[in-house]
Amino acid sequence: LAYFIQAIIHELGHLVFGLLTGYKFISFRIGSVMFIKENEKLRIKLYNVVGTGGQCLMMPPPWNENLKSALYNFGGCIFNFVSAIIFLALFVFMEKGGFLAVLTGMLVAVGFGNVLLNGIPLQVGGISNDGRNALLLGKNPVALRAFWLQLYVNGLISKGERMRNMPEEWFFMPSGEDLLDPLICTVGVMKYNYYFDNHEFDKAETVANYMLHAPGILGLHKNELS
Repeated sequence: LAYFIQAIIHELGHLVFGLLTGYKFISFRIGSVMFIKENEKLRIKLYNVVGTGGQCLMMPPPWNENLKSALYNFGGCIFNFVSAIIFLALFVFMEKGGFLAVLTGMLVAVGFGNVLLNGIPLQVGGISNDGRNALLLGKNPVALRAFWLQLYVNGLISKGERMRNMPEEWFFMPSGEDLLDPLICTVGVMKYNYYFDNHEFDKAETVANYMLHAPGILGLHKNELS
């Protein structure tokens, strides 16, 4: 229960700081339950991503080289940290031994645990956590562009747009050291999807074969391309 509550708090942090920095709400998922905005209405759907307890996806503002991403990425950790402090203060002054005290103590532990697991730059199962994303995006403008593109395209698709109607130049092919970065590799997978949606199957196959040899590609994307 403590894990579930802190997961909600974490994703709310991404939501709040995303809204504060100009992002727009797309979907909010805890476990496999997802709230998604479709045609200006909020709908509930079931969707699961292995290795993630939840996810808040937002549509960023139009591209600019000074895109703000740090607060959006660290918003979850900030909310977990603040909530853990509040729960710790409550725990100190409440009567010990009951269910509520145990739950409050676990909320403190899980809250600080989430800060460490998501704040310290790590890669788990090939997926970068919030801290690693923020670190990479701050240093690599190509990764920042890839981060923006994934969120922006996801936002357009949620509005009913097709990838085939988007500019081809958006979907650049990663090369060199960029093939080590899962975030940038995703753009190559998106280029495959762009060609596939345009029924340019020969080009799609060429991109798929190229990206399958990328050392940084996620297992999820490798399975999709295979």
